[in-house]
Amino acid sequence: MQKKTWIIIIVALLLALIVAAGFLGNAYFNITKVKTPKPYCGIQQCHGVDLTCGYNTPTACTMEYQLGDYCKQYAKCDYLNNQCTLLKSNKFEKCVECYKNCDTRLTLEQCDDHCIIEMDKIAE
Repeated sequence: MQKKTWIIIIVALLLALIVAAGFLGNAYFNITKVKTPKPYCGIQQCHGVDLTCGYNTPTACTMEYQLGDYCKQYAKCDYLNNQCTLLKSNKFEKCVECYKNCDTRLTLEQCDDHCIIEMDKIAE
């Protein structure tokens, strides 16, 4: 065979190897696009029941306790229609209502105890 024929055969084989390597590489490594994670969506307040959701969540809170802090466990922030949204359960609403309607003859501690007991009676 002539020298030109050998060069053409070698070039064709190299091209075939490159194409085959590309197909095998994609199949072997299962290359997919990596989705960018959404920023953390959380409750922005440490205390109270006037809650908002967003991306500037506190990293630490004071140890003080305010009336209604107990209710916070019944609410959460999550993505809804791609927006950071406050999701309040029925129990959250009832808990807040309990604190708002506390008997004025009760001390703050008694009101807190009363609402905690009332929430334990309600099924989620």
